[in-house]
Amino acid sequence: MTKTMTDKEIVSPEAAKSAEAILEENATAQAACDLENPCIETESPAESISEATDGIEGKAEAEGSCPDNTCVETESPSEALSEATDAIEGEAVADGEPVQTKNFHAMSKEELVETLEEIVNSGRVAAYKEVALIKQSFYILRNKEIEEQMMKFIDEGNAPEAFVSEPDALEGRLKELTARFREMRTAHLEAEQARLATNLARANDILAEMNSLLEDIDNINLNYNKFRELQQQFRDIKEVPATAETDLWKRFQKTGEEFYDRLKVNRELRDLDFRKNLEAKEALVAEAVALTEAPDPLQAFRRQQELQSQWREIGPVAKEVRDEIWNRFREASTTIFKRHQDYFTARKAEEMAAQSRKVSLCEKVESINTDEIKSAKNWDEETRKIIAIQAEWKEAGFASRKINNQLFNRFREACDRFFNAKAEFYKNIKSAMTENYEKKVALCEKVEAMKESLPLQTIAEIRSACDKVVAIQEEWRTIGQVARKQSDAIWKRFCDACNYFFELRKEKSTMQRKEESENLAIKRSVITRLKEIDVKGDRKEGIAKLRELQAEWQATGHVPMKHKNGLQEEYRQVVKELSDALDVRGHRERMTNFGEQVEKMSGNRGQLSRELDRLYRALDGKRAELKTAENNLGFFNVKSSAGNSLLQEAERRIARIKEDMNMIQQKIDMLKSKMDKENK
Repeated sequence: MTKTMTDKEIVSPEAAKSAEAILEENATAQAACDLENPCIETESPAESISEATDGIEGKAEAEGSCPDNTCVETESPSEALSEATDAIEGEAVADGEPVQTKNFHAMSKEELVETLEEIVNSGRVAAYKEVALIKQSFYILRNKEIEEQMMKFIDEGNAPEAFVSEPDALEGRLKELTARFREMRTAHLEAEQARLATNLARANDILAEMNSLLEDIDNINLNYNKFRELQQQFRDIKEVPATAETDLWKRFQKTGEEFYDRLKVNRELRDLDFRKNLEAKEALVAEAVALTEAPDPLQAFRRQQELQSQWREIGPVAKEVRDEIWNRFREASTTIFKRHQDYFTARKAEEMAAQSRKVSLCEKVESINTDEIKSAKNWDEETRKIIAIQAEWKEAGFASRKINNQLFNRFREACDRFFNAKAEFYKNIKSAMTENYEKKVALCEKVEAMKESLPLQTIAEIRSACDKVVAIQEEWRTIGQVARKQSDAIWKRFCDACNYFFELRKEKSTMQRKEESENLAIKRSVITRLKEIDVKGDRKEGIAKLRELQAEWQATGHVPMKHKNGLQEEYRQVVKELSDALDVRGHRERMTNFGEQVEKMSGNRGQLSRELDRLYRALDGKRAELKTAENNLGFFNVKSSAGNSLLQEAERRIARIKEDMNMIQQKIDMLKSKMDKENK
């Protein structure tokens, strides 16, 4: 889905770890560029005033003294300042009313329409800039809604060209209110133009009447009061078309100056008027001089505009101070205008610096090659870089209006490309994560099934099962990542299943160690009792006791490995000494060797079974041999010496066969005991 930022939104990145998470992050990441002011900036007044103020200082220097007795002031102060202030007033004040500073970009569509309706109903025709911002903010929101509708339409599988946006009742209301405001504004401007034209006609009539009084030289003293009334009437008009204002005031000043020059009235009256005017102008000059040091150049400039209007309304002063006081006022005004211009020059420099910084930030985002980002970790790293760049963008300040919007669109497009590529990456790995999850579930089920399917009685069986679990764990490590919301649960399930076998092995090992310790005590007891056998007593009893203890030794299971060799060596030595003492060494050695062989075959059930079968066959052979020997014994003639000798040999042979059968039987019993013990 294409992600497009509004004027108050750049992106939201939050680093996403799954396909679902990245969609949520892309929805919330747009709030990460929530600027405190609207992204679209008003034009710097410096651009509007730059040309108008270029010649202010030259004009101020050119304003000289008045010709002899022909004028009071050669030019109204408004001439030197009017051009410079026209552009500024258009930016700062709309028809005398300050532009509202509401953040319309932070309002909803309903609030915007309600605000517009309030303006229309209140008849505030001077709020045309507010209306323009409301309309602009509304269509930013409306365009975003249409874009979201279109994205949803396309995501549902429809063709983009078939999309038709849903109608918006608020949009119709907005258009209706805008049309009403436009009509009100047009009517207001037409009425204003008519009013100014009427004022101009009235001013021209007054000037014509003043000129007629000026020409009536014979009755000029009688016309003084009338002339003053006409002057006041002219000043009361105040507003006329700007194109005619300068010329009108020049004519007015010239008429007044000529009237006073010709006037032959009481000098005291004239001097009194001059003194009052001088006091008033001195106060204006003092305030203008103070404004040259004011901390706020914009506020000082606006106040100077008001002082200009007051200066024009004050009458002339004495000729000898006329040029001096005017030059002082003009000098202070020029300083104020210069500070004002310097302020906007500095602001323009800041705008250029902000422009350079924003271009650099755009290039940083554009330089990121999303084709080279192959892992979620790398995507997270690059996302943090983008978010840091966006934060830096917020602190970069505003460039000039004509370039700021272009840079913002460029930056937003670069960020959108990055986050769209990120969304596509996570969309592609979603299927892989699903497949990995299914594989891990299968391994969990495999381990869980082993609990029921495998025999887990002996320690060997448990160890075999643990080896299989370890092999499954190795297979688990080869499987890739799964979605974060599933990762913890499937990992816990797998660990619980595996830990069952490891805990069982641990428990069984503990039991085995306990059993081996008990066996160690038994075998040590056997060795002690072997040492206590009286070899000087009855031989048969000693051999029987020896065989009994040997059988007990063989019947006893394993001992701890660290004691096995030493204990076995001690046992062999004791048995050997007893066998030698009891003259049963051959038998003892065979049994001892056999016992060692049995110990070597421990844990190999197949080998034990084969050895047992061999012994059974050997026993059967001995039985057959014994039967033959016993049958042969009946043929001997015991009366002859030869027969007696053969008989004794046969008897000895039968005794050896029985002894061999007894030893084989002991071996069979030893093997069977070993096998029975291992089967437990």
